[in-house]
Formats: sequence, C-alpha cells, structure tokens
Amino acid sequence: MVDDLFRFTCQFARKGVFLCYSGPTTHDILVSTGNTLRHYLQTNNISKKQQFCIFSIYVELFENIIRYGIDCLPSNQDINSRRNPYGIISVSTDDNHFIIESGNIISSKQESKLRQYLSHINSMDQQTIKDFYREKRKSTCDPDCKGAGLGLIEIVKKSSTPIKFSFERIDDNFLFYILTAVI
Repeated sequence: MVDDLFRFTCQFARKGVFLCYSGPTTHDILVSTGNTLRHYLQTNNISKKQQFCIFSIYVELFENIIRYGIDCLPSNQDINSRRNPYGIISVSTDDNHFIIESGNIISSKQESKLRQYLSHINSMDQQTIKDFYREKRKSTCDPDCKGAGLGLIEIVKKSSTPIKFSFERIDDNFLFYILTAVI
C-alpha cells in the first residue's frame, strides 16, 4: 500500500497536480476543498480572472458529481437511495494552463444524452454559447433533469480550449465519466 501511495504521489507531482480529492462527495467536502483551492490560488498570485474561472469550474464539476453521480457499486445497494456519490476531482498546472478534471460513475442510460449535449455545446463559438446560455436561463427545466443545465455551459464558457470528455464502460449498467477543462 505504501508503495502504491508513493507512486501516486510521484505521478501527481509529475503531472502538476496540486489538489486532488477522491471519495464520497458532499457539499461540506466541496466547501472544504474549495477553500483549499481558493487559498492556493490566492497565495500563488494567480490573476483574479483566472481564480474566478478555475474556482467556478471546480465548483460546477464537483456539484455535477454530487447531483448526477452514483455511489460505488456494491451489488446490494439501491441506486435511488444514494446519499454521497463517489467521484474524483483534481486541479493541476501545465505550463501556463490550469487543468480541472473530474470523474464519476454514471448510469449507462445517461451516456447518449450527455455525449450529445457535450458535443453540441463544445462546438459553439463564444457568441453562440452566450446566446444559448441566455436562452437556457429563460426556458423551463426538463422534468428529468436535476438542474437548469447551465453548469456545463458555464464550464465551456470559461474554458480556454474545448472541454474533453470520455466514458469508460464499467459493465452493462455503469460508466466512468471523465470531463476535463483547461484555463
């Protein structure tokens, strides 16, 4: 176990990871890790604009894990009774960029709609994404959705490059969903 932790630590250091959380997600953990992130950004003289973008994306990704993620997969667990979805989120630096990545388990049923939506918003230019955001704010929420659908749009708006996303199949019912934003 110690060897594994040391290898993880070395791998994170090589990749410029300065914050990583993995485990059950709650709003209390979001606040705690968010405060740690904010402190790091402020003490390392990151511009106010970058601080705002990094912090906003971090919060959106963490909240997406809380809202849409699924607990770990013990076979006797009822998915509808979940309380603290399992996820991982990290913030790293590479040259002059910050990379915020998140990963969590989702239902296979979510993949098609999510992939289509991410591809759609990812293909928009800045003006189109702003217009789409305004339009979404005025529209009524989809009854199957747990939010207004603005979080992913916010992430795309604040990212300096198109977001990256992938889905890795766990089994017939579940996928591991990864989203990466760069600032």
